[in-house]
Amino acid sequence: MIIDCHGHYTTEPKDLLRWRKEQVDNVKEPAKQPSKSSLKVTDDEIRESLEGAQLKLQRERGTDMTIFSQRAMAAGSIPAISSACASCRSRRGCRRTAASTSSSAA
Repeated sequence: MIIDCHGHYTTEPKDLLRWRKEQVDNVKEPAKQPSKSSLKVTDDEIRESLEGAQLKLQRERGTDMTIFSQRAMAAGSIPAISSACASCRSRRGCRRTAASTSSSAA
């Protein structure tokens, strides 16, 4: 198995980009942080956003799996946001992505 262990999700659906920007913009004001329920992204939107980019490159390069993180939007300089994304939101997205892409690859 060949694993590409570093990449950034830069083709995300527009609402995910909006939600992430709102999260970063309000890092010092917890009351203004976007709620999880305000993020409206479907599995189909995730799949479509990956198909022409990350999955296409994965097939071209012969890798079996790619591990990638959110767009680099000051994540390293904002630990609270980074850990929140890594521990909660990204895991859900990763599970959804893995499930949706593995079923389309079969």
